[in-house]
Amino acid sequence: MRRRARTIAAIKAGARRAICVDLDPERAQASRDNVRQAGLADRIDVRQGDALDVKDLSEISVVFLYMGDHFNLLIRPVLWRSLRPGARVVSHRFTMGDWKPDKTVAVESFEGGGTYDLHLWTITEEVKRKAAR
Repeated sequence: MRRRARTIAAIKAGARRAICVDLDPERAQASRDNVRQAGLADRIDVRQGDALDVKDLSEISVVFLYMGDHFNLLIRPVLWRSLRPGARVVSHRFTMGDWKPDKTVAVESFEGGGTYDLHLWTITEEVKRKAAR
């Protein structure tokens, strides 16, 4: 539920469009229902499948991940190759191996769950060069 709420909150805060990907068919359907109830089905595309299979990220300006360290390392080369310079990557709690975040912010949970870290990176020309190797 929290991931869907964050995507809806991003749209309400000014994001033009969002894509959500969930491997679990039931969670994907619950996300679609929540998005439809919020009246945002025309701006939030919910897909059931593997996030590693999303082909074109070239128009994406912000990627929000709430996966794990292992998955983040799997998707990192995809992000490096596909995202344009200036695009940002945000990860809830989990890091990207030796790709050190530009910034880490401790955030207080509004649900009373304590604090958690958000790690923030920016795709740069240097990152694009690394991806090309």
